[in-house]
Amino acid sequence: MKAIKFLFTLLLSTFIYIYSIAQLPSGFVEQTVYSANSVIVGMKFDAAARIYYWEKSGKVWVIKNGVRGATPLIDLSNEVRDYWDSGLTGFALDPDFMSNGFFYLCYPVKENVLPGYVSTYEPASIGRVVKYQVTNPNDNYPVANLSTRLILVGETIQTGIPILYEGHIGGALDFGDDGSLFVSTGDGSNFMPSDNGNEAYYSTAIARGIIPSNQNIGSNRVQLLNSLNGKLLRINPENGDG
Repeated sequence: MKAIKFLFTLLLSTFIYIYSIAQLPSGFVEQTVYSANSVIVGMKFDAAARIYYWEKSGKVWVIKNGVRGATPLIDLSNEVRDYWDSGLTGFALDPDFMSNGFFYLCYPVKENVLPGYVSTYEPASIGRVVKYQVTNPNDNYPVANLSTRLILVGETIQTGIPILYEGHIGGALDFGDDGSLFVSTGDGSNFMPSDNGNEAYYSTAIARGIIPSNQNIGSNRVQLLNSLNGKLLRINPENGDG
């Protein structure tokens, strides 16, 4: 009986707590700006109060005054790997976006668009950071000029962020006060067992040059200074240099 009373008290306390934190403080209101059927990863604002939200599938959209543009800012769904935890994970506007029109994206690359692809389900791939510029940042709904594409990280399969599994991708982007672009990276390893090597899709990664054989140590790659896994990278947004 004591156990039942305790369980009832715990459930009641949990309900009261959830109900209390769901109430907005005085002076705040909840308002739906836009509803989407896709998986939205995040959103950011520019100086003109436009909302930029990005979808897991690889599209970025612009909302102005509650209305979404008819054409996405960019659509990289043919290149972004989108399953499990993979997808377009990072998006950032340049601090001077309203004048220079630059923006940045981070995502895992679909295996079949990389060299050495074999038609098997072994999703070893790389994370990539790219830079684009819009034609006119002052348009109501700016659109990327695809000819301005510049790969900052992951120009080749050997220089990307190693991804040997479907999760632990990482990929958030943000700017520092000094103008550096910060990139967070995951360990890119198997999250089911403790991955100390010979797990995930290591053999494919080695064969394709994603990692050298001496980095087949699973999540322990985060301890290697010459591995991009498990790091907070600080790069030059102009050329991708560290």
